[in-house]
Amino acid sequence: MSIGIRKRLAIYIVIVSLIPLLIIGSFGYLSNRATLESYEQDKIHNLFKETREQLIKFFIRARKDTQLLADITEYQVAFNAKQDDIVLDHLKRIYYSFSKQHIDYDKIKFIDTEGKEIINIYKDTTISYISDKQYTFSNMNMQDLLKLKDKEVYITNNYVENEKDFLGFFKPVVDIISPVYIDEEINGYVVITVNLKSVLKELENTMFRSGKGELILVDHNGNYLLHPIKEKEIFFSNNKGLNTNIYSDIPKIASKVMSDDSKGTMYIGNKMFLWQSETLHILGNRRVGMLYTIDIDIYRKPLDRFKNIFIIVLLIAIVALIIIGHFFSKMFTNPIYKIMNAVNDIGNGNFNVNIDIDRNNELCSLSIEITEMACQLQKMYLNMESIVDERTKELNDAKTELEKMVIKDPLTNLYNRHYFNKFVKKIYKEVSNCANKFVFIMLDVNSFKYINDVYGHNVGDIVLVELANILKNSARKDDIVIRYGGDEFLIVLNSGKKEAAFKFIERVNNKIDDWSKISNVLDYRMSISTGYDIYDGSIDILDSIDKADKMMYKNKMINRKK
Repeated sequence: MSIGIRKRLAIYIVIVSLIPLLIIGSFGYLSNRATLESYEQDKIHNLFKETREQLIKFFIRARKDTQLLADITEYQVAFNAKQDDIVLDHLKRIYYSFSKQHIDYDKIKFIDTEGKEIINIYKDTTISYISDKQYTFSNMNMQDLLKLKDKEVYITNNYVENEKDFLGFFKPVVDIISPVYIDEEINGYVVITVNLKSVLKELENTMFRSGKGELILVDHNGNYLLHPIKEKEIFFSNNKGLNTNIYSDIPKIASKVMSDDSKGTMYIGNKMFLWQSETLHILGNRRVGMLYTIDIDIYRKPLDRFKNIFIIVLLIAIVALIIIGHFFSKMFTNPIYKIMNAVNDIGNGNFNVNIDIDRNNELCSLSIEITEMACQLQKMYLNMESIVDERTKELNDAKTELEKMVIKDPLTNLYNRHYFNKFVKKIYKEVSNCANKFVFIMLDVNSFKYINDVYGHNVGDIVLVELANILKNSARKDDIVIRYGGDEFLIVLNSGKKEAAFKFIERVNNKIDDWSKISNVLDYRMSISTGYDIYDGSIDILDSIDKADKMMYKNKMINRKK
């Protein structure tokens, strides 16, 4: 049945009326979007400028403080030239007072021209201490320091301190060094180890104030100093396999971000990337890369009102078109709906479909093809179901094996430290409910390094395995034996009495004696050092373990003197 000219004309009028509306609306939307993008880019470049100024301000202050301490040291040494002890004590007090007043300075040192520490003030959290130990400074070649002129300052590359903070982060630091000249000769160097966490925190707060996007800061090697995903920062203790370098993480723009004094914009997916690279003289002409990412949908939110109004107008026009075209659709849509319902049934797993179309046209041919396809899909489905069952069983078996590998030490087959971290929650809950107390026992092999060095690492492994078996056989059903690290073992006794610890240690020593008598692995009696602590919830679990560890270390020292 053909459509009359009047009906065709009505459809053409509606379609032709929509075309100018679409053109005007699209032009207005694109024009406003370009304006918003320009505004957003200007705001981000201002953020880059503020970030650069914060970095410069931070390092100018640190450089001035280093020069100030160098001047004070020069004056004290020159003024009290023949009273070395008095000068040293006075300088220690000055350095100590300076450290207390500056929370950003982890260490303040005075080293001689060979790198030996004369004064070492270090900071643990927020408390400053004067170290009695003297080490040799080794962060750079001392020959390079000899080239420094009076009042000149040298800044090392950023590096990571070994100590972690309470959040599991290593300390990001740089050393700022200034020479101390006496009678026109270098007498030593003032070294301030600057903790970068405070300035990075300030930059993070600046990013939060900017609102919409995420600021990324990279050093001259491309390592992440600041990243919204904290695990990607090079200072995080466990990066979990994440990329910590922009070259491997975002290779499409890494070379552009890290090129000399460059800036630019790039769109990747639904994100806009803006970057700016700065070479900072205050950092010894090192380059810092700043990258800002923002979801396009976020900064285009002001366009939503315009878009919504346009959509309403467009919907009204579409409704008019639907009303006009409604009368002509039934003759075409009924066969299509039958095909759609058949396809839906096939998608739901019902392959026995029968499409009844009484017209001899393309739709009829399509219905025949769909019916034949349903038969083929039914055969494939039955075959696929058996394959899926088989693969599911294999995956479950692999999962079980993997879960075992995660919590067990592969050498001794004891629980590992990862398992203990989960077990801690159970201990804490039981103690908190006053249901139980526990005894932590720390144990390690005496002279284990000697065994590895003299007998070889294979024998060392045999000793660890035998000791693990002795510990398991000495433990009760409710006790937990854990390989804590190296040759150290942690035993958690499900008892709050120290007598339980004594009896366990006695059982272990007896079994070690029995093993030493019948074993030809070692030609002397193997011995162990132990320490214990009763955990009742009054202190942190890790502190209780630390007490046991210190007792074990003390006993080890006693054993060495015997």
